[in-house]
Amino acid sequence: MFCSQSPYKGWFLPKSFPVRAYDVERYEVNYECWWDLPDLPKLNFDNPGVVEHILEVGEWWVKEFDIDGWRLDYPIEIPDDFWKEYRRRVRAINPGAVTVGELFGVRPDCVGEGNHFDSLMNYAFGTCSLGFVGCGFELRQDDAIGGEYQVIAVDARGFKDNFGEVCAAYQKAHTESTGSGSPLGGGSAHPSMLMNLFDSHDTARALWMLQGDTDALKMLTLMMACAPGPSMLYQGTEVGQTSSNGLTGAGRDPANREAFPWHKKDEWNTDLLEHVKGVNHLRRDLYALRRGGLRWCEASRQARAPDGSEAPEELNPEEGREECEALLVWERFFDSRNDGVDAVCLFHSGRVENTGVMTVQTGFNPGETLVAAYTSHGVEGKYEVDAEGCVKISMPPQTAAVLTLPRDMH
Repeated sequence: MFCSQSPYKGWFLPKSFPVRAYDVERYEVNYECWWDLPDLPKLNFDNPGVVEHILEVGEWWVKEFDIDGWRLDYPIEIPDDFWKEYRRRVRAINPGAVTVGELFGVRPDCVGEGNHFDSLMNYAFGTCSLGFVGCGFELRQDDAIGGEYQVIAVDARGFKDNFGEVCAAYQKAHTESTGSGSPLGGGSAHPSMLMNLFDSHDTARALWMLQGDTDALKMLTLMMACAPGPSMLYQGTEVGQTSSNGLTGAGRDPANREAFPWHKKDEWNTDLLEHVKGVNHLRRDLYALRRGGLRWCEASRQARAPDGSEAPEELNPEEGREECEALLVWERFFDSRNDGVDAVCLFHSGRVENTGVMTVQTGFNPGETLVAAYTSHGVEGKYEVDAEGCVKISMPPQTAAVLTLPRDMH
């Protein structure tokens, strides 16, 4: 039993002695613990011994086992200065080691050189992208992490507004600290530093929230591969794991934490697995997807007359064009071709209708002919860039495409 004579009593935050944990109710323990969990006592970070011990643990694993870095759970309750020193000490051993903080919300003040972490878990991408690929149907929610991860259905405009606001906050911090508007990033906070994810041990699994819709999940993994920032895929999602309770049962903790089914290979969704491998190879092979900036592309189609036919060509262009609310288009771009070749990424989350022929604005030069580095079955297009910098494309429900120049494909 932990008592007042222990040399480590100053490492913790007891309220009285002797310390009582498991012989009393959870909320009656007489020491401070995280979320009132008796087996997670809080450490006293005002104690130099605690600080040095944790710093040495961080160094030891990098030094002895050459690990690539640390994902740091719920760091918000630990002093900021500690994490800055933790990062400095770890990188002193391996300058390439990264520290990733599990922080919710938009926190550009916590990432980049001289700050707490090299990257953050970007749950904001998950809430936007899940809401988009769900395309309006009722997504099932999960309360494992309180109100921090709420998925709301959004159309293309909603995704741009929500995710664009996140990217703009980090881009603004980057520009202010470096004096540069470069899309490639530097030492300060930048959207390309964020680690994108849509499910984890703290949320229901994406496929459970999507009610088993693997086509929506495929689009989700492609969006993650095409977005600024490295991808983070929760183990098991790539083979179709949903919940230990199945699709009809609860998806929240602990049902979302089942181990990877190595012993049930016959139950893997191999089609989904091959798709995930393919989009990861796509990100590896297209430099623009890893290092390009992000900008939204306008896409519109010829408006239709009341009888369903296309509206007459002589209509005012502003009146004769309409957006497809389920079509999201962005471009990973470079300011100069010397830096890299752009890629246009298109995602149609609609579940019923074809987009019709869409005119998509790009950053490519008139006369250039693009190729599809990725395309879903049934997508058709005329990929020669016209005088206005546009290409035309038609997309069936729940399809996607990535267009670029032939010389950027390996």
